[in-house]
Amino acid sequence: MTDQFTPRTVIVVALASLVAGFVTVFGGGMLALRTRARNEPPVEAPSAPEPAAPEGPAEPTAPESATASEAAGDAAVESPGSDDASAPATAAGGVVISPLAISRCFDGMAPTPLPAERCGRLPELDAHFAGRAAQIAGCANGAHGRLAFVMDFRFSNQHVSAWGGPASTLPNAGPVSLCVRRVTAPLPLVTMPHAHDRYVATYVIEWP
Repeated sequence: MTDQFTPRTVIVVALASLVAGFVTVFGGGMLALRTRARNEPPVEAPSAPEPAAPEGPAEPTAPESATASEAAGDAAVESPGSDDASAPATAAGGVVISPLAISRCFDGMAPTPLPAERCGRLPELDAHFAGRAAQIAGCANGAHGRLAFVMDFRFSNQHVSAWGGPASTLPNAGPVSLCVRRVTAPLPLVTMPHAHDRYVATYVIEWP
């Protein structure tokens, strides 16, 4: 026996099959996506970078001349050696000038210094400063204290550098050292006997 269906029944069955298939496919896809999302680790949001600490202005560095840095050890006044003990201090015009204290010397352009005990003495330079004692006395303008007058001089080219060391007690050691340099210039380097080319030495000058 052959079953016969009306066209309406065929359409209803076809639509029902189509809907069932769509639900099956859609439901399976959603289930697969849900399972995948459950198995994947959560994605963390990138953290914001920490703000960098503000940089302050660089500390200024005072420029330092090659001569001053090289003679840093001569800023403090050194005690005269045994050879200088017999040389009296010059006292004239209200100022006392101790004998020259040589800290080191150099032969030619050699970078390695010789120790003070091998540098000898420069008595002619002491005599030169003694002869300018009255002018040196006027450099303090009535102030009282001590000036560590450091000199770095070379016989070969007559170059002289001078400055007031930190051991100075005068309140205006800088201007006073400039005045002492001016009133004692020029040094008698051309005629002065010497055993080495370059000397770094200190005069202690006191205004009592």
